[in-house]
Amino acid sequence: MKKYVFLFVLSLLFACADNVSPGSRQKQGAGELSASEQLIVQTLKDFFKPVLETSRSEEGAESGTFSFFRNIDAYALSSLPYYVFDSEKFYENPSPEMLACCLRPSTSEKWFMGVATDSVFFSAVEQDSTWRMRSFIQQWGKLVSWLPAKLQEANTDDYKLFKLGYNIYVSFNRNGHDVYYPITGLYELSEEKFCELAMLQIKREKSFPLRQSSRLSDEEKVRLSNKMENLFEQKR
Repeated sequence: MKKYVFLFVLSLLFACADNVSPGSRQKQGAGELSASEQLIVQTLKDFFKPVLETSRSEEGAESGTFSFFRNIDAYALSSLPYYVFDSEKFYENPSPEMLACCLRPSTSEKWFMGVATDSVFFSAVEQDSTWRMRSFIQQWGKLVSWLPAKLQEANTDDYKLFKLGYNIYVSFNRNGHDVYYPITGLYELSEEKFCELAMLQIKREKSFPLRQSSRLSDEEKVRLSNKMENLFEQKR
């Protein structure tokens, strides 16, 4: 019963974020933050507070990040299951069986979801013992609106989010085997197919000089990663 209650709440969060009031979000009690996660969020709020106080932009003129932190108390916050993919460990012994072994919960980067009348994603990374804002995505619920139904089909509420290159992927177990999706949910990859994709990505990263990669903008990095993914799709 607990599993299906979770999926029901998850589907509400993902699919109906634009139609539910902030108050009703809080009543759902979806994914309360742990004490350590609350401290991370508070650190981010403390960082943005003086910036927001000195930049009183007109409503609607702020960027998504600033607008979110100005109104963060109106959001129901929950943590997301972010894992780190150990590409070096996988590269040493690449096999479908090794994929799951190379995913470990992240301790230095945390991912969160905020839900009010809209839904957002934001992440924080620990640098020099201090948590810093890393990334922010608006309309997160729409991006992953496909996921609750897939989890219900697989009869599970356990899933993992991780990055390969600059793209986000989702993994969960179905009928005894892990399946993989890009965060958009546009297609499914078996363990074997994702193994091939991972090797292509790792080899590309090894052949592309780090000094050149560091000069690329985030958008250019994502385009390169998407290009590799599209090439892989053409071979399927």
